[in-house]
Amino acid sequence: MSQVEILPENPVWDHMKLLKFKSVRAYKNWCHKNCFRSNFDKTTEELAAEYAFFIKKYTKSLRCSIHAIYNKDLNTEHLHTPLLQKIADTLQCENREYMRDVFLHLEKTKLLANEEYTTGIMEILRYHHEWKRCIFEWKPKTRSSHKQFLSLLRHLLIDYNVPQFLLKTFLFPIRKYQPLLLALGRGESIRHHPLLPMPMTKKMVHYFAKTPNSYQIEESFRWAQVRAMGGSSQLVEKLRCTKIMRDYSENEFWTSVVQFFIRHPQLEKHSNPIIDYLHYHKFVNREVHTPEGIKISSPLQPHLSMKGRTPKAILKQVDEWHEQLGRSGVEENVYWKHSCVGDFSYHNEKGFYAIRQLLSKAELIVEGRTLRHCVASYESKCKRNSSTIWTMEFRETEEATPRKLVTIEMNAQKIICQVRGKRNRRMNAEEKSVLNRWCKHQGLVLASYA
Repeated sequence: MSQVEILPENPVWDHMKLLKFKSVRAYKNWCHKNCFRSNFDKTTEELAAEYAFFIKKYTKSLRCSIHAIYNKDLNTEHLHTPLLQKIADTLQCENREYMRDVFLHLEKTKLLANEEYTTGIMEILRYHHEWKRCIFEWKPKTRSSHKQFLSLLRHLLIDYNVPQFLLKTFLFPIRKYQPLLLALGRGESIRHHPLLPMPMTKKMVHYFAKTPNSYQIEESFRWAQVRAMGGSSQLVEKLRCTKIMRDYSENEFWTSVVQFFIRHPQLEKHSNPIIDYLHYHKFVNREVHTPEGIKISSPLQPHLSMKGRTPKAILKQVDEWHEQLGRSGVEENVYWKHSCVGDFSYHNEKGFYAIRQLLSKAELIVEGRTLRHCVASYESKCKRNSSTIWTMEFRETEEATPRKLVTIEMNAQKIICQVRGKRNRRMNAEEKSVLNRWCKHQGLVLASYA
């Protein structure tokens, strides 16, 4: 072999290091044993074939990969799946031998074979110093990956019954609320836990534990509050479509609003437009056009309260506000950029559907005027990019004039959080079907409460 063949400039030199060979002799012997050419004038295709053969040896099974990562036979460059990368990151800790044995134990189950649960497993491993029982004593009693995961979580970290919906703090994960689950798992009271958006009464804690599994963590606190105050589960479902279900700022005022709805159950179906009206008039700063330019003014009614209000009066005020938004002109139109989410079109035997983003103040006004709701008040959200507003339209034929069906609000996390038709009606089955197609096409999430 000539001297030039083993110079560091030769690409085979880096290839040797990638394959973990410490000498040229060892590399040549390996090539000969596995029917590869042993000289150094190799093509890119030959190097790729050797690399694939090398990787196959260590990745023919997850168990082989775990051993290879632990023994440092595989470098970071060899790890082509998120799971192997997570295992390698975990095995960099001080007690790496113990963690290797943990992974080998879990490899016997379905959990590491399911990407949906590997993130949850890694979250459980973060708390290994708090494990209450030995992981090697845990044996799965079901073939369901979901049930295996919940069983493992309870075995390691939970001594007492906890609400089912809280277990998703590890599965997704939602690290902010994991200490809340662990506190309940230890049997501690959470009435004054620092993670709660409000102190809880004993009655609220009782209802908190009964939160439906479909609810998000942030929604569970409002569920507990409303139910403890005497509100129905139907009222909470209506509130899921509103701002206050996940936002606990100005909670004292919104608690008085909840009390108002409980006293007047006939207003449940109007909760969304009423809350929009109250939020806009009490909390939203206004943009006022002056000769000197646009100035920010205080909200219309910063001292607004629920004292003395009647159902008839507030419904009249909401209707008048909607009419005012529909009549308002555009002194100076405002535009914003299209989001990274694409528009959508679909047709079936009924006709042609289209979903497109509304990109100006004028379009919001027309949308609200046509469908008789308050979407025109969402201008500031669109300008801040905290939400995007879309419209779904329908035509029976390609040449027909489009007819507006529903207005769609999507938040910055690409979650469709609100869908409303004329006079704030909920979407029907056909509209939901079209919306689901768009979500699947664009990778969006349609919230259950939308």
